[in-house]
Amino acid sequence: MHFTTDYSSSEATNMLFYINTSDTADRNPLKHNGALLDTTKITDFFKNLGTNEKYNQGFTERLKFTKDRKTVTIWVPLKYVFDFFREYKKVITGLQVKFEFQRNNSQNMVYTDEQAKNYKVIVEDLSLWLPYVRFKNSAATKFNELRLSDKIVEINWNQHSIVKSNIFMKNSSSSYTIKATSDEVLSLYVIPQYTYRCENAKQNNMLFDNLDMIECYLMINNIKVPTVSYMMNFEKGDYNRLYTSLLESGLNTITSETGCMVNYSNFVNYTPLFVLI
Repeated sequence: MHFTTDYSSSEATNMLFYINTSDTADRNPLKHNGALLDTTKITDFFKNLGTNEKYNQGFTERLKFTKDRKTVTIWVPLKYVFDFFREYKKVITGLQVKFEFQRNNSQNMVYTDEQAKNYKVIVEDLSLWLPYVRFKNSAATKFNELRLSDKIVEINWNQHSIVKSNIFMKNSSSSYTIKATSDEVLSLYVIPQYTYRCENAKQNNMLFDNLDMIECYLMINNIKVPTVSYMMNFEKGDYNRLYTSLLESGLNTITSETGCMVNYSNFVNYTPLFVLI
């Protein structure tokens, strides 16, 4: 089952979020109006058959999945997980709900072939999770005005492209030309990542890697970005502390949530990511 954004609506059937349609536990969608006797004719029976206003469709549907001590597994995308925690109590009541998070066990489970679904595809290029992009307020207002008008509007945009560098070795640097379909490059993401995933502090299954980098910066049109080089040289052994703490936050074997003992500054230093907008 896959989680979508309809978790808070009455149509969220894929999340078992079946909203109660009444305040009862009545599971009969129809009812017979009038006396039902052994002598009642079948034609009279159907004439007096109507909708049961006390029928609780939400309770009935949830019972199908939860009776006989069934275990239901739901895939929740990371970007919706906090909303899910907030919303599930509104519709799932009277049941024991246990959240168990699992880490990716495959070293290369990024995508797979439809024919040979082994989920172990070697990533030959940088894997990139693009964020959802929203208009700025001023741009959104202008766009909506054009969209609602009768004018024919030509809209241009930059296509996302990924450039694989393979330059991250000690004391190494290189230059790349960033192509764009307009005169202005709207944004640039520089993501350090190995092409193969391992299980250690500097090369792992997380989204970004450290790559043993000590100093990092960009040169754009002969301008250094940032002005002061980005430093990520932790004390000896401190990488393991950060990695272990980040790992525990995603693979918590304790029954209660303990949180992650890594602050934002440590996280961005451990996994450097340039976002130029």
